[in-house]
Amino acid sequence: MKNDKTKKNQQPETEKEENQKEDQKLNFGLWLEVLTKPVETIIKERQNENWRNALLNYSISGVVSGLIIGIALLIIIYFYPAALGSEASLIPSNPVSLIPSTIILIPIIWAAMLLASSLINTLVFWIFSKIFKGKGTYLKQYYLTSIYTAPVNILAAVFMLVPIAIVSIVLIIILALYSIYGLFITLKATHEYSNTEAVLSIITPVIIIFAVIFIIANML
Repeated sequence: MKNDKTKKNQQPETEKEENQKEDQKLNFGLWLEVLTKPVETIIKERQNENWRNALLNYSISGVVSGLIIGIALLIIIYFYPAALGSEASLIPSNPVSLIPSTIILIPIIWAAMLLASSLINTLVFWIFSKIFKGKGTYLKQYYLTSIYTAPVNILAAVFMLVPIAIVSIVLIIILALYSIYGLFITLKATHEYSNTEAVLSIITPVIIIFAVIFIIANML
């Protein structure tokens, strides 16, 4: 009888552990889902925060977007070197030698830069969210931010390749507005505060940063 009770008690715990492991698996479907249903997706994922998936979201999207940039650069070097202007003189006599370094180094460097900036950006907005009485953890905010930022990173790299400048600019502006909206939803879902507090958590650090840049620029 005791063994039966023990088994019954262990089964729910085992199922719970399996569900948690399932939730923590990297789901690329979220990247598409968050583009069409940002509110529902971010709210659904706020209990699944983990460092592994957050870092993978940034790393993988960084490598993919870096690869897109690297391939685009190679195409310009091979077929449109004049577009580089004076920099074209830096192209070696055998451009083939650039392929390994461009295809490998650019994605790695780009992913590393995205990872570093993501940690800093999240920290800044997390600190100001706390000032405005936010309740959430840094990890929760970082993970939720990574969900919508991952597809944005890749789309930004693709949009920059659009040959018609005005179209490229419009698409990137739309992407930037979506990112701001995604940050707004993320802060609300993470910190459980009002719309006003979420907006202030976004606007305040931006104003401070621009003010500092303006002051430094005038001092130089």
